[in-house]
Amino acid sequence: MSMGKILLVDDEPVFIEVGQKVLEALGHEVTAEMEADRALEIFRSRPGEFDLVITDYAMPQITGMDFAGEILRIRPRMPIIICTGFSEKATRESASEMGVELLMKPFGMKQLSNLIGEMLESPRDRHPEAN
Repeated sequence: MSMGKILLVDDEPVFIEVGQKVLEALGHEVTAEMEADRALEIFRSRPGEFDLVITDYAMPQITGMDFAGEILRIRPRMPIIICTGFSEKATRESASEMGVELLMKPFGMKQLSNLIGEMLESPRDRHPEAN
């Protein structure tokens, strides 16, 4: 049984491959995509199908924050984790204001698993004004 359906977006093939294996080992069903535009198309076509979106911050076509903004326009309360190694560009405050979580690279499997568990267990009202 799947714990959650996750859309994983990263332009690094290694991160996609490892990330998908780790998430599936944790019991999640994963849709992995290397292109943000394609990931948005997938999400737009079936927004109710996913429980969580995990995206990289630094991608060639769009930043993780902009990508998250697009996802939240489609589904305002969508839980989103943005993974980044660039703390100066993305801050916890800016992520929090937007209603997303920031996960600093490098991170361990336990840290990722705990954050996913928190986000899937407590459906938080991320943008009450959108109701």
